[in-house]
Amino acid sequence: MTKQATVPDIAKNLDTNVNYLNQLLGVGQGPGHSWDIMAKAFGYGDLRMMSYVLNGYFLTMDMVLILREFEKHVLMFQESHAKDANNMDEMVDYLNKNVGFVQVQTVNKMQDAIRFILSGPLITFIDGFDNAFMIDTRIYPMRSIEPTEVERVIRGPRDGFVETMLMNTALIRRRLRDPALRAELMQIGTRSKTDVTLMYLGDVANPELVKLESQVVV
Repeated sequence: MTKQATVPDIAKNLDTNVNYLNQLLGVGQGPGHSWDIMAKAFGYGDLRMMSYVLNGYFLTMDMVLILREFEKHVLMFQESHAKDANNMDEMVDYLNKNVGFVQVQTVNKMQDAIRFILSGPLITFIDGFDNAFMIDTRIYPMRSIEPTEVERVIRGPRDGFVETMLMNTALIRRRLRDPALRAELMQIGTRSKTDVTLMYLGDVANPELVKLESQVVV
């Protein structure tokens, strides 16, 4: 997405929101897609939802519990509030009273939803609603990030990479919250098959150069 691109409103149709976000953020598999932006579809009966969250900013078991709680109580609200099942204020109040762990908030603009997704919180879109739900599930690396000893800088952040690829990718995402940032997962080494992440700005990098780099095998 360029700076001049117009960001649409959040649509009531879930597929419209999903198609837009998947293309904008590079959600999916294969070249041009990022492995660290997770999209989880779920639903009960006719109720369909899609959650987006940035990998590296949550604990897996906590996320599983939160999603289960969220799914369960959204369905319970729909069943117990048949007449006003699409009332956003009523649903938010109900979820805040019944969902454990954290507070549920609404997001009214797509631009804000994109910003939150790239910042770490869990964002959920529900079919039939022109708002999204935000649950702040963020955590930060358990090990402190120390300044690099090799490439010192005078100005700017002094974060240094650590051994874990996921943590390093999350660290870059924390500093560069651009929807055009791509994180392609690949393997190098004919024997070691080492996992590496190729990160680049999709609207800046030369596509031929990216394609060439992704085909490199050491």
